[in-house]
Amino acid sequence: AITDRLSVLPASQAHPYIVVDPGNGCEVPAEAFFNAAKILVGFYDMDVILPAYYFSPAGSDGMDAAAIKRQIRFSAKTEVSVTEDTALAYRIRGNRIVLMENAADRCFDKIKEAFPNCTTAKRKEICRWIDGLPKYPGDKFSASYIVDKCGIVPSVYYRYVSDEDYGLHIKKRHDRDTERVRAAFDYGHYRKGARQVCMLIPRLFDGESMSLNKVRRLMKKAGLKCDIRKPHRTNGKTNKKPNLLQRRFRLYRPNQVRVTDVTYLPYNDGKENKKAYGSAMMDPVTGRLIAFEVSGNNDELLVIDTLRKNHLHPCIDGGIFHSDQGTLYHVERFQEMVKEMGFEQSMSRLGNCWDNAVQESFFGHFKDECDYSECRSVEEIRHVVRDYMQYYNEKRGMWHRDRMTPVEYEEYLLSLNDEEWQGYIDREEAAYQKMKVEAAIKAKENNKNKNDNGVEEAGDGK
Repeated sequence: AITDRLSVLPASQAHPYIVVDPGNGCEVPAEAFFNAAKILVGFYDMDVILPAYYFSPAGSDGMDAAAIKRQIRFSAKTEVSVTEDTALAYRIRGNRIVLMENAADRCFDKIKEAFPNCTTAKRKEICRWIDGLPKYPGDKFSASYIVDKCGIVPSVYYRYVSDEDYGLHIKKRHDRDTERVRAAFDYGHYRKGARQVCMLIPRLFDGESMSLNKVRRLMKKAGLKCDIRKPHRTNGKTNKKPNLLQRRFRLYRPNQVRVTDVTYLPYNDGKENKKAYGSAMMDPVTGRLIAFEVSGNNDELLVIDTLRKNHLHPCIDGGIFHSDQGTLYHVERFQEMVKEMGFEQSMSRLGNCWDNAVQESFFGHFKDECDYSECRSVEEIRHVVRDYMQYYNEKRGMWHRDRMTPVEYEEYLLSLNDEEWQGYIDREEAAYQKMKVEAAIKAKENNKNKNDNGVEEAGDGK
């Protein structure tokens, strides 16, 4: 135990760090004390150091702690040995060892906190510094103890110590992976999110994959960002055509359903801002883009031209043609064409974007990824759209369709035998039922929030 200085000691227990000042005959700290305590000053206050040497915290014979601390700092750098073979000397040395061990542990804790954020060169420097410390097998400060205390994985430590080039390959691999992420991000001149980059990398680099988390980390570090649109939500109450699809987007055979919608495509012709309009048609089962027509007018001809393009990739007779309740889809001529082509027309509930989510999602991806800001005419936009359509169908993977492109996924579904197809349907039906439960919960919460805000609860529109 560390106690105050013992005032009376037998001759054999004389204090090893006290001498008599020949000038006044008073006992004062010896030079050996100032040199021995010097290493502890950077880690402990004097009220901890002094009791370890069996001095009272107030000092010795009128010397206060501050004065002793100043003298320790200005003392010689070489330690003066204590030769007194007394029990007190050994106890003091034991106290000093405990303090020094604790100080070392505090240093190792700081290294543990800083090591993960260090550069490769700094990590190597730390590991080699540890390797140069005096260590003894079985001792408290063995190599394994220090490495563990510093939070360094042993295999990493020994590689840094033994391999001169270790760590350099980590940086090289990081630089290589960053370049691959950048190449995938820039591929095709379309903006991409982390999932698209992750799926594209194996296609560009001979099947070598990269985890989604790593792609996200590298994209963030490299400043590669694809601004994602914010979803908009509206509530509707009525429907002119029945909603035959009921959001069962993937519970049909390929080419049994078509979904469609129109979006606006703003551009500048060099003089003023203008709008073009894009009408797209998709297979919601495979995600395949069947048509994407662009016009300067949002009129009946635009949606009819889109419908006519179905012959390029025909849908089976008796299929479903689904849209929102846009005015163009109510035109008698258009509805007659839908019937003539063997479709049964279906419409979303009024203002409910989720009932046509696949088509809405496509437009969102197109606007996120395809930069047509340099286009100065409708014809130039058409050219950009044609290129993107080929990229979307043949090269752009879909995260929730086993990372296949729409063309690949269609071929995959068509290759399934009856048993495999039933397994696919069972999985999709389970996902659909889960979605319905979650949607009902969310709708209930939304209605509750409306009622809490004094807004009349709307019907479900069915």
